[in-house]
Amino acid sequence: MEEEPYIVQTLVQGLALDESSRGKSVEWPKPRRQSLSQRLGFQATERIQSDNDDTASQASEGADSVDRSSSPALRARAIRVECVEMCGTNVYVGTSHGHIVQYTINVPELTSDKEPERVCVQSVDLKLGGKRVEQLIALPMLNRLVVLCGSTLVFYTLSDLRAVSSNSAPTIKGVSCVACDERVDRTSNGVLLCVARMREISVYFVGADVRLEQQVMIEYSVASLCMYGNYVCLADTQTYKVLDLARIRSSGLDQGQLELLPTQQPRRDEAGRVVRPPRPRTLVVGPNEFMFLTASGDDTTLGVIVTARGEALRGTLQFPAYPVAGMVCLKNMQLDDALLYFQRGHMDPRALLYLYPSHAEYAGPLLVPFAHIAMAPTLRQLFYEIGDLQSIASPEQQSQTEDLLEQYLEFCRTQMNTNEPPYASDAVPVIDTVLARVYADNMRHAKFSALVQGPNSVVGDIACAYLESAHKYYSCSLVYMAQGDVRSGLDLWRRLLEGEVSDERFGGMAEYLEYILGDLGDGVGHGLVDEYYWLVRHDVEASRHILGCLADDTVAVLDADRVVGDMQAVGAQREFIERLIAANHTRAPHFTTILLTAYVAEAAQSTDAESGFQSAQARDLGLTFQSYVASEHSSRARLVEMLGAQRSVFDAPKVLACIEDAGNLGVERAMVLARLGRRDEAVEALVKAGDYAEAEMLLLRPMARESLARLAKQDASDKATDVAR
Repeated sequence: MEEEPYIVQTLVQGLALDESSRGKSVEWPKPRRQSLSQRLGFQATERIQSDNDDTASQASEGADSVDRSSSPALRARAIRVECVEMCGTNVYVGTSHGHIVQYTINVPELTSDKEPERVCVQSVDLKLGGKRVEQLIALPMLNRLVVLCGSTLVFYTLSDLRAVSSNSAPTIKGVSCVACDERVDRTSNGVLLCVARMREISVYFVGADVRLEQQVMIEYSVASLCMYGNYVCLADTQTYKVLDLARIRSSGLDQGQLELLPTQQPRRDEAGRVVRPPRPRTLVVGPNEFMFLTASGDDTTLGVIVTARGEALRGTLQFPAYPVAGMVCLKNMQLDDALLYFQRGHMDPRALLYLYPSHAEYAGPLLVPFAHIAMAPTLRQLFYEIGDLQSIASPEQQSQTEDLLEQYLEFCRTQMNTNEPPYASDAVPVIDTVLARVYADNMRHAKFSALVQGPNSVVGDIACAYLESAHKYYSCSLVYMAQGDVRSGLDLWRRLLEGEVSDERFGGMAEYLEYILGDLGDGVGHGLVDEYYWLVRHDVEASRHILGCLADDTVAVLDADRVVGDMQAVGAQREFIERLIAANHTRAPHFTTILLTAYVAEAAQSTDAESGFQSAQARDLGLTFQSYVASEHSSRARLVEMLGAQRSVFDAPKVLACIEDAGNLGVERAMVLARLGRRDEAVEALVKAGDYAEAEMLLLRPMARESLARLAKQDASDKATDVAR
């Protein structure tokens, strides 16, 4: 079913305070727009010029009669409306000079063109020193009007505004504020009234009489409160609080009091004068839900909605005046002031981007249409008037407008990390993605890196497409890598290293090597292996230098055939093969055989080892050739070491043939023969080479740990393993 729309209609206008107008029904001309006090007749207004002078005179008669009937002291100050309460067709007005004025309003049919008629029923002086009437609460079923005048709470009858007897409704003094339990309909036969007095909260039951139900002693004076059932939301001189009256009754104040936010405190202005903040306000907005107004410290007033448990609801309400002021300053190119007002009013950053067409086009799919961004009509009109901000900025102001956008987006980003973000959640990727472009365009390299490498909501596809088109390749690569697309990032780095594109921010080969050995080298995968293959082709010397830095697991899976040729071109083949063998490469036997044949060829070029061994043996008959060359750093020493290592796996017949072709490596020939299980031939070769200690050990002590006989067992084990494979 379609709901009926609300109809707003003026009920009271041009009311007067004079006693003589009581009971009169007056037809009033339509005056020009006036203030509320003027419309109610509490301030004299200029007479309305009309062709009917009698009507104009009658319209001003009420205001003049106030001046005639009031004392000089009252005439010296303007009479203001302080509060209004409506009950049925009766309007009760509390004034600044301690009066209550009752009017009856006769409302015509909504479809009628007639103006509402009103009658001044009566005006009552509360006789409380002319203090202003702070608050009025009507209780129709009880025929009571609760009146707070100054700091005195009194009860009057609704029908004739007579003071209720103190026996059934006592006068309560020292009251700072009062609230009615909003959970109970005021038309019921009894309601609870919450009264704040000095440092005390009192709950009264108002029925046929008024009786005290509960008292709570508090630490600070209360400025505002509201009540819903057992919960009281209040603002004292220090904080906003929620009191659970039921829990306080059972467990005490400490258990039943929940502190929320601090209230704004007085401050001193630049001239040293004390500036007092506006009085805080609290009100009930739903079952166990409250709203309070608080200042954020920068002259911005926020409306915060919380539950009785202190949980924030529905976001934060804010006044729209600051964005409008900011747009006015922006239109006049007062950029610093505009930024300040935008920050105070939390201007929607998505709306601001529409003043920067290039950024709006860049953000494209992330932006909601401008017409769908909620804002006041005045603010929207200012956007239309400015259009393109760059078009109204002078050449000197162009960079300043970009700085304004940068600073405001940074501010918005910090605000979105608070407990109560002031902007829609879909503004987050807009803020981060545009900031990435702004930082890159404005050469904010440190900020750019911190943004993309930290927690962020940058949309990589949009950012990278722009950065690459703007030739900001290094920035683009950082976005790729930060978002896990390492391959695309390294592709850009390789293009930079090959000279296909250029970017002075890139650190060259040093940065590339640092990355692949650091972040990329933390794990084994095709990424690092593929990068090494490219590096060998692009800069084989660099690949040679980092070979020792690669993890064994990475070296073990290299396709050595793709690398060894390039290594041979720079004389690093042997170094590369040694690294493969040390890493236990999957093709280690093949490359060990190649390396041993290379060592054989080098060792055959010199006989210095034999002559030195014979001299040393003359001094120590138990010395073996293996022990003698172990301290040397030569190809002969490496050859003997590899042949004598049990873990060495190679093609023994092929190496033996190479050694026999050399002709002068008797001990090495014996070591290979022993590995092949040809012990007698090995002993004969050792004797011919003059290594008698080694021959004796192989023949008489084959079980010794140093004996070459152990190689035969290892070789048999290796063959068995090969057969099993």
